[in-house]
Amino acid sequence: MGGLNMEPVSISTLNQLRNPIKKQPLLNKAHIINKKTHSDSIKKGTKPHRFCFLVQSEFSASDLVATTHVLSLANRDSQENLYDWVIVSKGGISPSSYEGLGIQVDKDIQSVNLKEIDTLIIFGGQKIEYKDREIINWIISANSKKIKIGAIGSGVYLLALAGLLEGQPCTINREYLPAFKKTFPNIEISSNLFVQNEKIFCCSDRNGMVDFMLKIIINQHNPSLAMKINNQLNNQIIQDHQHPSHSINDENTPIKIKDIISLMESNLEEPLSMEDLSKYTGVSNRQIERLFNKHLKSSPSKYYLELRLTKAKSLIRHTNDTITDISISCGFNSVAHFSTSYRRLFGLQPREERSASIIFNH
Repeated sequence: MGGLNMEPVSISTLNQLRNPIKKQPLLNKAHIINKKTHSDSIKKGTKPHRFCFLVQSEFSASDLVATTHVLSLANRDSQENLYDWVIVSKGGISPSSYEGLGIQVDKDIQSVNLKEIDTLIIFGGQKIEYKDREIINWIISANSKKIKIGAIGSGVYLLALAGLLEGQPCTINREYLPAFKKTFPNIEISSNLFVQNEKIFCCSDRNGMVDFMLKIIINQHNPSLAMKINNQLNNQIIQDHQHPSHSINDENTPIKIKDIISLMESNLEEPLSMEDLSKYTGVSNRQIERLFNKHLKSSPSKYYLELRLTKAKSLIRHTNDTITDISISCGFNSVAHFSTSYRRLFGLQPREERSASIIFNH
């Protein structure tokens, strides 16, 4: 079974593929119905690299579309059957996506011949409920077959539960970051768009996954094919994968603001006062106010509060912690104050958020 055998790609090679940042066009919904766009002129005798996409309830259809779109373009533009894929789920049930779009699932996970799979990618759902050992054991079995395994979004939870992230870094979407840290405190988390280890890879979001797909094409085939695909996607898709995905990245954002935000993010349970922020960063209160208003269109206090509430939302949706414990861990002395602030920002009470979510438990 051919693995990815990914060799390091130089930043200069990646930079050659960059285009001016433009708004990425919406992809055709037809791509969701598992239709591979192969050329009529397929090279005989070429064995395609076989992907298996495991989809969970309320997965992101747009993530799947973006991934298969890159592979479809590679097939079409190369006029070869370079890549093929199968979409699977537990029980072969076609789950609804987060966007409300249905997809056609090809197989139940138990009917997949893992010997025919080169790479397995897990598309996690918005609601995390990974109590089912059948899926976890299946992933462990895939790992024993020397299959390359990756995940995007909350699918990283399944990699962790399968024991595939022990002793190596991973990356995960910012939405799940606080809950993931709490659930798996010993797993190192990177701020990169994607992280690749020997057999395991993680992508923080859609951009990270598309970057990774293009890197596969570069390594397995050639940069010119990836360049052609990138140009058709009409976006700056290939990036330096070490570009942080969990922080303010705009090169126009002053270092002083980044330092202040970093300090805020490190002190959510016991929020610092404006005086403390000023003291530790060497920036006056008035200058902090001006910087935040100019570059973030927000006051420092409002921005700080939203950081705390965003962490709380992740913990409410993806852990079993009580609302009281979550409010304390996010710097609120009063549950009533926490609930009022939460509703003001998100439009519903913390308990309403909890009841609308399937809580991760293991």
